[in-house]
Amino acid sequence: MNQQFVSAIRLSAALVLIVLYPVPAVAVQTVWLSIIATESNVDNAVSTARSLHTNKNALEIIDTNDCHNLRKNLYVIVAAIDTQRQSARKTIEKWRERGFEDAYFRQCDIVQKSRLALRIPAVDNSFVQHDIHSINWDLQEAITHITFLNTDRAVIIKPQYQPDPEDIREGLKIRVYLHWLKKNHHVKLSDDCIDPELTHNSRFLAVSCVTENAADNLLHSTSVFSFTDGTLVFRQNRCRDPEFTDNQLTCNKETVDVDGQLNLIPAVHALSPASKTINQTGPIKY
Repeated sequence: MNQQFVSAIRLSAALVLIVLYPVPAVAVQTVWLSIIATESNVDNAVSTARSLHTNKNALEIIDTNDCHNLRKNLYVIVAAIDTQRQSARKTIEKWRERGFEDAYFRQCDIVQKSRLALRIPAVDNSFVQHDIHSINWDLQEAITHITFLNTDRAVIIKPQYQPDPEDIREGLKIRVYLHWLKKNHHVKLSDDCIDPELTHNSRFLAVSCVTENAADNLLHSTSVFSFTDGTLVFRQNRCRDPEFTDNQLTCNKETVDVDGQLNLIPAVHALSPASKTINQTGPIKY
């Protein structure tokens, strides 16, 4: 058969498939940002937002990477996020009347899988509301991150500042939430998870956190939650690198010998969403 004829048939078939099964169009959500200041890094953004913060000003820090159409890798301090241009204009007029002549508003075409799509700022306001003089962490660790697991679920890793002079971590708390996108609902999985590591299958979500140290080694705890409602199904202390195989969790059991050497031993744990098993071999700091 003539090669050109075969190619023409294949092209026609492809065009028919495109007509019958078109790629679904995703509507871009547009909002208007009332911008009071712009900074190039998170440290300056927090400092500027703090200097503008009062009980009457509900300012938020937004990452411009959450907008398709804005210049990338900037942080903007916004006074409002509106769906109507006119509302943003009125907000900016009020700020200019107060002496902020450089205030302006911009359209933002929201990136679908982003913090702003869930109306979550890049940095929690608790870092703006307090003077922070930490030694062991910086504001890069204060940035909120979201991992989208599928079309309906995401994990929100949201650092917050909780001042406590006795806290060895100088007030830094890392909250972890399981969020349902369609219902706009979430449950808290952890009040404080250091260096969270995530993995999931269709039934379970595993979250591994640093919970203690031995010699020079950081030890982990792995918790498994139901993908249906976020309830705790299983927890194993001194267990890292979680992976799922059907209804089994595989992780590396951590042991430290008398010389301070870390040893990792593969371990397998059966899981059942109907029962809760809590295995602990040390303190859990949730």
